[in-house]
Amino acid sequence: MAEFKLARLRFTWQGTWATATVYARDDIVHYEGKTYVCLVPHTASDFYTDLAQLPISYWSLQAEGSQWAGAWTASTYYSLGNIIKFAGATYYCSTNHTSTTNFAADLAKWSVISTGDNWKNAWTTSTNYGLGDIVRYGGNVYRCATSHVSSATTALGLEADIANWAIYDKVLSLLALGVQTLNIN
Repeated sequence: MAEFKLARLRFTWQGTWATATVYARDDIVHYEGKTYVCLVPHTASDFYTDLAQLPISYWSLQAEGSQWAGAWTASTYYSLGNIIKFAGATYYCSTNHTSTTNFAADLAKWSVISTGDNWKNAWTTSTNYGLGDIVRYGGNVYRCATSHVSSATTALGLEADIANWAIYDKVLSLLALGVQTLNIN
């Protein structure tokens, strides 16, 4: 009579991928919103190193997905497929990386999914501003058009970065300053 190994006829769910874990062939893991099956038995080191092994990858993608990572923060590791919010926009991580302290410096590693508005109140110095941030400055309301870090001193003001801003709306500017009645002749 033939002998069958039932474990070889199905996949084995192992949960979320973890470093230093021993994985067997046909183990299934979840990593950063995606599902992978183990092709080669191994002890996990770094996920992307294991994925890029030659001549054969240790993992094969089974189901594509993304994972919400919350608001962008500095010095954080972001994986391919992470989704974050920064300022008035939502972004998809297109290159795994550890973030710097300046979102604009990492911008090439993100793809915009959607944009909106993010009221920040008064403009401030040395601040990470992103697409869709709205600030009040000098009697106007401005919307950030390009991610950047604002000038370091109030003497330089928003004018030093004016190319990164667009006037949002004259009526909204007046409302933000507390003007509630307009006399138009």
